[in-house]
Amino acid sequence: MARLKMFIKRNGDILPIIVILLIMFAITMSLQRNFWRISNFQRLSRQLAPYIFIAIAQAMILLLGGLDMALGSLVSFSTVIFASSLGRGPLDVITIIAILLLCSIMSAISGMVVYKFKLPGIVVSLAFSFIWSGVALRIMNVPGGYIPNEIVEALTSNLGGFFPVPFLLVIVVVVLWHSVKRSTLGVLIYAVGNNREGAFASGLSVLKAYLFCYGFSGFIIGLAGLMLCAITTSGDPTIGAPLTINSVTAAVLGGIAFSGGKGKIIGSVFGGMVVGMLVNVLFYLRVPGHYTYVVEGVILIFAVAANVVRERRSLV
Repeated sequence: MARLKMFIKRNGDILPIIVILLIMFAITMSLQRNFWRISNFQRLSRQLAPYIFIAIAQAMILLLGGLDMALGSLVSFSTVIFASSLGRGPLDVITIIAILLLCSIMSAISGMVVYKFKLPGIVVSLAFSFIWSGVALRIMNVPGGYIPNEIVEALTSNLGGFFPVPFLLVIVVVVLWHSVKRSTLGVLIYAVGNNREGAFASGLSVLKAYLFCYGFSGFIIGLAGLMLCAITTSGDPTIGAPLTINSVTAAVLGGIAFSGGKGKIIGSVFGGMVVGMLVNVLFYLRVPGHYTYVVEGVILIFAVAANVVRERRSLV
């Protein structure tokens, strides 16, 4: 009993999303036949991976007390770059790494602007969202391009015929973050998120925190774009449009505080799973696309309200 109380105390911020996730699993199970088949879990992992990636990417920015409204546009940009550049055999691995680094640099530039000019992150990222969207449409104004079968199979296959590669990539990202969180850099990120001016006055490298969070976020956004390319076998300059609100909803549902400096990345992983499963459930129920946006908007409002209430209680 004592251990259970300790677990609840340490993980109270993510317990609600765990309950919601279990409910979503129950709903999905009732809608899908043969839900417990391994092949079904493998397919579900491929569908959920992009939502998990964008949730983690948004959570990184929220930890700093910011908000990335350019996330969806950068996803779209990455898909058209992948679809326009791949197909060169052995060089494709180098190309993928280069594009992921490019996404990281592009996001880091946004963070640099926020830090250097002390501008609201939401305004800066909104401006960059128009830039990335415009560039994506200039490169490819309609869905198309080419993704080699080898890459599609590599990213959507199952290790040993059982363990999905997309889920493995998610685990790698989470492990990388936890190694950072336990380091001095992790302490710095949470310190900046809690009190940016105080961290700066204490001589801490606020710029280092911004560069890492925005850069790492951009890298993960690139992974989301790569996974979407593998799923759709093409690039799409508009595919990321709904993903920005999805990322915010998932991160906030996962317990990441809007005020910054609070929350666990694992919570955003669960949040991404919930949002992805919600999209699937609405699809199975044949809910029209515009009503899907309404549902997601309502959920976001409730998530933000719950987040605010939780923060106020922590101050009492």
